[in-house]
Amino acid sequence: MILLLVACLAAAGCTMPAGTGTGHPVSATPVPTPWYTLNESIRPGDDFYAPGTDAWQREHPIPADKK
Repeated sequence: MILLLVACLAAAGCTMPAGTGTGHPVSATPVPTPWYTLNESIRPGDDFYAPGTDAWQREHPIPADKK
């Protein structure tokens, strides 16, 4: 009986009925860049914090009088 069920599903292509997708709407608008960006040019073994904080440090420089 199970073998017959498996054969029927294989013959049908195991397709889902129309309208039963993943539940995620498809959008034509581009996906925004995530707020987190990793600098992959720096290896974490060389500088542990730089890959994760490099972009933030560039966008938020320390004022010259505070260095």
